[in-house]
Amino acid sequence: MGDVPTPDSWLDFSVLLACAAAISLAVRIVLSLMQAGEIDEQPRRFWLRAWQIFNGFGHAARRDHLQLFVLGTLEGFIYPLLMAADKPLWIGAWIALKALPRIVWMQKAGYARFLIGNALVLALSFAVASYVLPSDDSDAGDNAGPRILRL
Repeated sequence: MGDVPTPDSWLDFSVLLACAAAISLAVRIVLSLMQAGEIDEQPRRFWLRAWQIFNGFGHAARRDHLQLFVLGTLEGFIYPLLMAADKPLWIGAWIALKALPRIVWMQKAGYARFLIGNALVLALSFAVASYVLPSDDSDAGDNAGPRILRL
């Protein structure tokens, strides 16, 4: 390990990008549901609020225009490559840079969602790095494990 693996073909790149988008989508769903549950007004409208938060173009106070989805997709693409290259320091540095501006509101529920979102992205990226990206023993043939891509 050490060198960052790169996709060898468009198919490999597409599979990794699809995994990254799936990670970002799953995290966005979970965080949208959590944020909708934190709003006290009219509990009957939970699913409508969750949809407005999820789609990124809803209520003005919660509008993000899907920027966080794009960022999450990029993280879901890069984190498994860095994990496979045994470079977790880069991931930690990025998360620290993201957390610095949020320290001001650490006691608020939004910061807990931020931490949960990062933990979910890391866990799912680890799963992609473990089961999708090839390992060092990828030349071992059929005994190389349940890897999908052969980079």
